[in-house]
Amino acid sequence: MLETSATATGTQADDAEPVAYRWTTIVTDAAGHQRPTLRGQGRFDTEDSYTARAHDSHTDLAAAVFAEVCGEMVEYHRDAVLDARIDGQPDPVPPITVTTTVHDAHGTAVAILTGLLHHRPVTEDEVADAAVTLGQSAVADACQRIDQLRDPRSISHHDLVPPVLDLDVELRAYTDVHAVGEGAVAAVDDERRQRLRALRAAAAELRAEVYNPEYCRQQLATMEDALAAAHTTETPPSTTPPGDEYRSAVALIDWQARVDRWQRLLEISTEAYLDAARLDTAAEHLRRG
Repeated sequence: MLETSATATGTQADDAEPVAYRWTTIVTDAAGHQRPTLRGQGRFDTEDSYTARAHDSHTDLAAAVFAEVCGEMVEYHRDAVLDARIDGQPDPVPPITVTTTVHDAHGTAVAILTGLLHHRPVTEDEVADAAVTLGQSAVADACQRIDQLRDPRSISHHDLVPPVLDLDVELRAYTDVHAVGEGAVAAVDDERRQRLRALRAAAAELRAEVYNPEYCRQQLATMEDALAAAHTTETPPSTTPPGDEYRSAVALIDWQARVDRWQRLLEISTEAYLDAARLDTAAEHLRRG
């Protein structure tokens, strides 16, 4: 819900200009801090990159941008509150004021919209529902991952080894995603960078402690084939020469022991890789903030 006031002056800019309008939107939170400024520019004969439609006047553009930003701010804050309460953290500071200003081709402010955001209270039932949904999603992802790790036909060695990530590049990508238009910068603090590095390092350490599950699966298949071959070529007891029966039994026990060991190693490596995947998920959640 919004309480808005609006002023508008000027007329539509000449379409012959390379850029017919420029707009900025400033969001201020309840603590008085401004979020990174959103910016855009365009012409009236083409779709605006932010609203995804063409506009016939500066006031029409201002209303569309203003409505989009307000809707996003309310939705994003609600999601952030749900995430915080599920994690047992304090509610984030809500965005309060949104101001969209549209300038004509000559840089003159011709339309301004200012509004106060009203955030609907998040109930405990909504938090519980969100937690159930999140838990169901996590369980489904884990089950799918386990099925993939146990089925050699559904996963390759490349799938089991996550790409090497350059955290500096990754954090720059985070900044780019949250920046809209010219000059918009989303700050990524040192604490978040350190936490990201710690999560990624812990995941890498877990994977380094064990064999790759795909390698374990290949070794297990080799041992199972050898065990099956030993059973197939075993000489019947009535025709076994003296001493060969003992050697045959030892061979079967040896191959069975190897099969058992690689089964255990596969289970251990699968568990370690799943734990590492959970750390990767936590890092991704932190990165997206």
